[in-house]
Amino acid sequence: MVYDISVPGIAVPVGAFPAGSYVHALAPFTGGIVHAMNSLHGFSALQRTGPASFEAGAMHRVGDSVAELKSSIATGHVLAEGMDSLYVLDPMAPGIGMGIRSSRLNTALDWWVFDDLLVELRWAAYGQYGLSLLRITPDGSLDSLTTLLPQHSGNTYHLGIWGNRLYWDGYMSTVTLTDIYDVTDPAVPVFLDSVPGQFNLQRDGMLFNWWPEQGVVDLYDAGSTPPAPLGSKAFTLGCTGFQGGFLYPEPDRTVLHQVGNGCYSVVDLRDTSNVASYGPFPITEDIGPMADGTGAWNKVLYIPGLNTRRVYLFDVCEPGIFDSLSMVQFADFPLDLAFVDSGLLVAFGGYVQHYDLGNVIPCLTVGMADRASAPGIKVFPNPARESCVIRAMGWVGPTVSEVRDAAGRLVRTMRVQIGAGDVTVSLTGLPAGLYSLHVVGVNGISTAKLVLE
Repeated sequence: MVYDISVPGIAVPVGAFPAGSYVHALAPFTGGIVHAMNSLHGFSALQRTGPASFEAGAMHRVGDSVAELKSSIATGHVLAEGMDSLYVLDPMAPGIGMGIRSSRLNTALDWWVFDDLLVELRWAAYGQYGLSLLRITPDGSLDSLTTLLPQHSGNTYHLGIWGNRLYWDGYMSTVTLTDIYDVTDPAVPVFLDSVPGQFNLQRDGMLFNWWPEQGVVDLYDAGSTPPAPLGSKAFTLGCTGFQGGFLYPEPDRTVLHQVGNGCYSVVDLRDTSNVASYGPFPITEDIGPMADGTGAWNKVLYIPGLNTRRVYLFDVCEPGIFDSLSMVQFADFPLDLAFVDSGLLVAFGGYVQHYDLGNVIPCLTVGMADRASAPGIKVFPNPARESCVIRAMGWVGPTVSEVRDAAGRLVRTMRVQIGAGDVTVSLTGLPAGLYSLHVVGVNGISTAKLVLE
């Protein structure tokens, strides 16, 4: 309803318009736009076209009940599951609804995103699952490729796509079987084999299957068909019992992070000949119940607090290091997190908002005893252009010099004999910006910030 209140004390009805939802009391009218709520979460916008007339504008329905967010790293989009639709979003687009690039009716039982590939799970027939494969295009549209009918459909399931192979496992009464397909051309999957067991991750030519309850990880050769067993390794989880939590693998390192109730531990599987475990470390921050989206990205662990409206960031650059970096305060409850490059994306209410965390640089904090005794370093000139000089005294033996960008990504490395004199590090080819320079050796680790012009 619209009222004329030009005369104090008198409200004259002059028109009405269908809002389609509840008018938002906190932002009823801004710049000729009325904001309305789409049920409990979410917003729609109505544009004022006359003294008492309005037209429906953009509406972002993702907040009708956001269940999950997943990133397409290859295209820079975020996929969001609403109450009845699946949306492809450009998270950097401002404005309510402006980020929706495409959508489709969401009738899937489950869904996954691998690079630019969307996989949806549906019932194809009684007792038979079907996997729909779709391509996420650079403009955010979805191209249907094919529907795959797995050889086995069990009571439980798990899907992974690594190295152009699709691994689909299901629990069949008494045994778990994994169907393996070659998806070099995802429009034409080729069945390779069915093998007992399941796989959690592929990295460095090996398939990993970990059993947290037993503290064992099984290794397989990913290049052979069927995958040949390479052995088993034992590890120890620091958080057990009620404090135990899920294992979160990193996207670019074979490092598993366990986050439980006020407890953190880590398993380093990068060197399978010497699997290392660290922890438990107490989480002293008042995180409370965790929201979806907990995980590590660019060597930073993100833990969202469902009730605190905060996301806590921890430096986990080196397994065994667990140092608090910072905290991001949100205006509403974070429901789920997704990552694209160095940006943190969070869905709360009914819209997607992005936070640029390019200034969060891991590997700069002190967390090990031997770090405290590491000799310092000096870097000059700073700002630098094509090169810089490292000057350090008291270092012994060979060391590794690392240059990392603002997101913590390794962009340059060299093995040097530091301590006897100055060492020059070439910066040619690197774009201007903020970097961190690390010297790693038997003395420990020293770090300095570097500005490249």
